[in-house]
Amino acid sequence: MATILAQSAEYFSGETTETGDIKGVREDLSDVIYNISPTETPFMSNIGRAKATSTNHEWQTDALATAASNIQAQGQDYSQGNVSFDAVVATKRIQNYTQISSKTVIIAGTTEAILKAGRKSELAYQVAKKGKELKRDMEFVLTGHTPIGLAVATSGTGANLRGLENWMSSNTSHGTSGTTVTTPTTDVTDGTQRNLTEDLVRGQIQAAWSAGGDPDCMLAGPVNKQNISSQFAGIATLYKDVNTGPATIIGASDIYVHDFGELK
Repeated sequence: MATILAQSAEYFSGETTETGDIKGVREDLSDVIYNISPTETPFMSNIGRAKATSTNHEWQTDALATAASNIQAQGQDYSQGNVSFDAVVATKRIQNYTQISSKTVIIAGTTEAILKAGRKSELAYQVAKKGKELKRDMEFVLTGHTPIGLAVATSGTGANLRGLENWMSSNTSHGTSGTTVTTPTTDVTDGTQRNLTEDLVRGQIQAAWSAGGDPDCMLAGPVNKQNISSQFAGIATLYKDVNTGPATIIGASDIYVHDFGELK
């Protein structure tokens, strides 16, 4: 008669079999892949869209004459020779080139066929991932500024579109030594960095409104977004729903109400 004594030991002894002493331990690999990179593209999500039918996309802008005192006599005779007619100011024709962006991936057939954790198809997973990367690249180009500004495509070199910052030729606010774009092919010069203040924001809102603009959205990086929420004086009530439910501390701003409207 044979007897086998077995024990699951919670204390150490010289004969205790530990995990490092055996073979065939199955891996503990989660079947989920966690993407830790931010993927929001607020600028592209908020701007309008239009279809380009050429690599050189053009449109026109116009502006009203400066407001002035306008007094005319009753019964004014508008026949030729009795009155001077205003010269017609032509519209402005402006342009931007379409820029090509791409991402590439190559997957071996064997890689596609084997059993993988977190995805069934490596090709489908990589295509979805590259699509998100492509959106971030486009947001980067559109919201930033490029050293060469607008540039047409040449043999072997792609066209360079004119990003948001390169369009701002007036009503800008740079730090010391900063300069604004003067032509489509010149670049913005970043000035000395400074702290964002409510007075700076209010000054730019007023300048935009005075020039005929009606901004409804303000884009800020994570540092300045927190500066707006913590340093602007407008948030007066820090709690809500005290009597109807759990007290909520408000630590962020969603809408900035100013003298000329609201900014998201």
